[in-house]
Amino acid sequence: MELPREYISYSQIRLYQSCPRKYYYTYIENLALPINEKVFLGVVFHSVIEKYFSEKIKGTILPIENLTELFRKEFDFKSEKQEIRWEIPKDDTRKRGVAFVNYFLRQVAPVIDPLMVEKELWADLPDMDVKLKGVLDLVETDFSITDFKTTTAKWSKARIRASYLQVIIYRYLFEKNFGDVIKRLKFKIIYSKNASSIKHQ
Repeated sequence: MELPREYISYSQIRLYQSCPRKYYYTYIENLALPINEKVFLGVVFHSVIEKYFSEKIKGTILPIENLTELFRKEFDFKSEKQEIRWEIPKDDTRKRGVAFVNYFLRQVAPVIDPLMVEKELWADLPDMDVKLKGVLDLVETDFSITDFKTTTAKWSKARIRASYLQVIIYRYLFEKNFGDVIKRLKFKIIYSKNASSIKHQ
């Protein structure tokens, strides 16, 4: 089966389901389409927590102040390289992102024992001659897979069900590479519409 990037991934599936035209422009025409500030905030947030967990795996806990400063620098650098539709103003988005990082590191991260972070995995799909690719946000030492989300509101049960394919794909990829050991599949969702009243689910 011919695929535009010679593999299939959850992000490709999700984009095709939500907007086939956008899928065409992104994966067939290879156009760099603008993103909104919610997606952009998530990209920068993920880069910061990747740094945190990578160092924690090595035995080092980075100070929160270092990581919030890293967020600000990554935010400003990446925002110059990417076309972003600022539905919420840039400064407000930056403040919310810093608050997300601060909250995550104080309230969520301390109890997480990371084994792998941002792990890229590949596997064959049987009888299809297709490669499946995924990048797992986090595998913990208890062999649970966790995917992190940043958003403006708590997820509904319907939203969770609609997104469950993502962690099912990650489980398949992990077990094809390392064996049948995964115990739990989890989303950790950090949410708020502004820099105050951050919560997680």
